[in-house]
Amino acid sequence: MSIINLSTDDGSGVITTFTGDISGDELILAQKDRYSPTKKLLLLKYILADFTNTNKLELCSNDVLQCSNLSLYASKENPNICIAAVMNSDLGYGLSRMWQAYTDDIPWNAKVFRTRTEAEDWLRHEIDAKLSFS
Repeated sequence: MSIINLSTDDGSGVITTFTGDISGDELILAQKDRYSPTKKLLLLKYILADFTNTNKLELCSNDVLQCSNLSLYASKENPNICIAAVMNSDLGYGLSRMWQAYTDDIPWNAKVFRTRTEAEDWLRHEIDAKLSFS
């Protein structure tokens, strides 16, 4: 398992890359890291969560609910975040859609994609055409 959170130089974006087997606890800790401290959260415009290189997602519905509760709390501090999740497995895609259902009332603009290219293109369209992800 490996989870790497990389923030942009100006703090406006976070790219989280997940590899290997990911547990619910690991996903929750990664999300907590993204949203704290509040000062960092206030600068965020986008989050790109890339699960392309995961082997296994060991999550239950309660883990997804906990992640949605963290998102709800964070959205009260910063309601203007775009989130792109890249899920190339059917299970990951379904879990992301479950998160979207739990967070339906959150003002964030969130989408799930099958490829990183689609996610990056969407973020450029939503945030800034000059965004660079390399």
